[in-house]
Amino acid sequence: MTLETRHTATSGIGDAFRGREEHLVSLRVFLERVAVARKAGEIQTLARKPVTSPIDGDRLALLLTMLGARVREARESGAFIDVWEVAGLRRDEVRHAAVLAWLLDAKGSHGLGAAVLQEWIGILADRHGGAFPLSLDMHVAPYTIFTENCPFGAADNRVDIALDGGNSTVFIEVKIDAPEGPDQIRRYLDLAWEKSVKSGKDEYAVIFLSPSRPMPTVPDSENVVVASWNTVAEAIRKVVRSRAGGVEGTRTVLQFAERVARF
Repeated sequence: MTLETRHTATSGIGDAFRGREEHLVSLRVFLERVAVARKAGEIQTLARKPVTSPIDGDRLALLLTMLGARVREARESGAFIDVWEVAGLRRDEVRHAAVLAWLLDAKGSHGLGAAVLQEWIGILADRHGGAFPLSLDMHVAPYTIFTENCPFGAADNRVDIALDGGNSTVFIEVKIDAPEGPDQIRRYLDLAWEKSVKSGKDEYAVIFLSPSRPMPTVPDSENVVVASWNTVAEAIRKVVRSRAGGVEGTRTVLQFAERVARF
């Protein structure tokens, strides 16, 4: 290769590098301008559409056929029976109070003993502001559950659920849709205190049970326990899980839990 040829080749390579360098400078300037424009809000980033696989019509039809067969089998076996719907509970507070009293009763036919009461009181104690007014082992001593109870025969003070225990007096006011009555919780609180004193019990409380845990209109009192229906559902689920299917009728109990959890 002659000197002239080498000079020509070297010049060509240099020109090529100079051209590429100019392109890189231009690209850098362009990207800087894009960044400035994006920061100023002049450019919006477009979201990339996810790539989806085409639907296999034959496989989908087979899946729906199999699913339909399983649904029919479940329906024919009675798996879809909701006894509470059939019983017409709807959103009736008196009927729901009766079922809750049954679940809290250690002698109830559900076969769970005092487990639901124990779990529920534990949950309420964990979430109560201040000192909890009831003993966590209150379920151990024999107790009696009443519904539509009128303490001291006062018909205008009808308590939805009353629990009379070894050392405890507990009133439960059940709400779903109805508003709180005038001074209702204050009156119940006074009655619970009076009953506990006259029966020689050290503990008393009014549990205000409603869908959304609104604070009842009473003076600040640790003896008022505000609860939601979700706490009832949570207690039932915990008890059923701990039994591992050892009690007949747990499906019915769970149906009640899922029902009240939707309030």
